Amino acid sequence: MTSCDYQILEYTNSELRTHGVPLIVVLRLHMQNSYTLTGYVLQNWKNKIEAISEREIGEVEAFLEDLRHYSRTSDSSGARRFFDSLNGLSVGPLRAFVSGSCFVQELDTVLPMFFDGAIEPSSWQDPSI
Repeated sequence: MTSCDYQILEYTNSELRTHGVPLIVVLRLHMQNSYTLTGYVLQNWKNKIEAISEREIGEVEAFLEDLRHYSRTSDSSGARRFFDSLNGLSVGPLRAFVSGSCFVQELDTVLPMFFDGAIEPSSWQDPSI
């Protein structure tokens, strides 16, 4: 069984809000002596986050580009550092929401709990980064 670490990021349109909309799942898959990153974003995310400016949408899109880069790189240590840095996101529109570890086979049970019914088991995999 393959194990993984997950990080769920949320979006908020105000620094004053304590909770936002869970939006992005980043997975660090444990492979033989290395890590691989992959990410998923909530379908129709632009509509669900209710962004009030193009700048906010641009910040999310810039993050998604970074995630794409680290998901495709063969630099395992860079991907590890990127993933580890996500836990410290606490300012700005994207923030760390929840993190944990489990087996990949358990993700269909674990992830929907954090999305308040916005995703169904297995459907979280559809909009791959």
